[in-house]
Amino acid sequence: MEPGARSIVLWLGASPSTTLRGALSERGLQLKRVNEKALTRSYPRARGLIVAFEGNVGEFVGRIRRNWKDALNHGLTVGTVCDQRANLLDFGRVQGALPKIPVHRLIPISQDWTRIAQLFDRHDPGPGAEKPLRLLAIPKVLSEEEKLLLKRGFADCTLLRLKLLKGGRSGAKLLLAHPVEQKKSAHRRRTMPCVIKLDDRDRIAGEVANFSQFMEGCVPFNSRPNVDRLRGAEGSSAAMLVQDFVHRAIPLLDALKIGSPALFIASLFECALKGCRSGVTPMHGGLVAELYRLRVLNWSKDLDDAATFAQAHLGAKRSPKALERRLGALGTSDFLRCTVHGDLNPGNIFVASASSDTILIDFYKTELGPAISDPAALEVSIAFPAGDKAFSPAEERKIAALYAPPLSHSASGDLSAKDWWRRETIRAIRVHALAMEPRAKSPTKPTPYSIAVACYLLRFASYADNLPRRRRALAYTLAEKLLG
Repeated sequence: MEPGARSIVLWLGASPSTTLRGALSERGLQLKRVNEKALTRSYPRARGLIVAFEGNVGEFVGRIRRNWKDALNHGLTVGTVCDQRANLLDFGRVQGALPKIPVHRLIPISQDWTRIAQLFDRHDPGPGAEKPLRLLAIPKVLSEEEKLLLKRGFADCTLLRLKLLKGGRSGAKLLLAHPVEQKKSAHRRRTMPCVIKLDDRDRIAGEVANFSQFMEGCVPFNSRPNVDRLRGAEGSSAAMLVQDFVHRAIPLLDALKIGSPALFIASLFECALKGCRSGVTPMHGGLVAELYRLRVLNWSKDLDDAATFAQAHLGAKRSPKALERRLGALGTSDFLRCTVHGDLNPGNIFVASASSDTILIDFYKTELGPAISDPAALEVSIAFPAGDKAFSPAEERKIAALYAPPLSHSASGDLSAKDWWRRETIRAIRVHALAMEPRAKSPTKPTPYSIAVACYLLRFASYADNLPRRRRALAYTLAEKLLG
């Protein structure tokens, strides 16, 4: 048992088993009987909670429902046991009335006390929020559970300054945190600023798993932030991911407007993502099905609204249902499969100051997919950036010229001097996308890259928060033309 580790297993109920007490003691753990009033102040030093069934169904279910969330929010794992004087059949039947506690935080029902002791011993609750941590500039959007996660993850600090950052469409909360003061007893000095992501428990778990499985060994360390696993924390419904803060890095869009788009895009695909894109596998199959699997397409009411506007004002001919049928009729294609970021847009890409090195963040959607999906996603997000700025009629015509099929890196769309960077960026993206695209076998069928771009254009058109509606209608119209 490490110094300062949480070594107490709490027992809520009648006298606990002496066998379990001995099995825990052998592992350096202590079994402590408590009443409900003492639970809250006991959680910071505990690693687990056992609720005993003593025969009264209502009382047992009430104890679980009142306490399981707080226990999980403090990092504990929870178990239930049947007292030797209670009816075992009643105990089995009452399990269906209990809240759905995550499997990895639940000790399976058993009377094998040694096994139960082993499971508590293996559980790592992380540091407890035992001593007060002052949070400066606490964003009002934080829940009590999220504040507790911060106090657990930064339990080695006495003062933490916070700043709310702009999040994406997922609804995750992003914070910039600066540990101003650390406790003198802290085992290691960690005072560098970091980025905190607070989101649904399963989404955070998925992002951490994707980072470990796909990115940690494929993306160079200087092209991604590292995950601080010692500060990560999980509650009953939310979880916290802590990553390095990249100093003196600027957003990709800002870099593109003042530097060389071709250089930055080459750095992205040939350096940052080289390890992902070098391990390609040739595929022959349903490209559209792969894009569905990546959750690219979203046949929403907002898409219907954009289509109606496009048909009335921009010359679109087909309904979303007709485009859905068109995609389904495309059949199979040759394409390359590799590890893809899954959400490659300017908000997830930064450029290191005084350098062309690109840095990636947000790996929740990282998985295996078509190699052309990342360039297609980035191209559409460059052509149709986030915000509510309307295109002028002249800009609409120039954007449309970039999407005259078939797509190529020599696209002639001549944007204004102000927007030169957008044309050059799209051309640079297509150089890397088309270099990995097998030659089309049918001159009448859209190329795989055209299909992928069309699907991401439809995705942009399917969300009402992409304002104004005319921009979404333009994306819909261009997607229709690309699909033929």
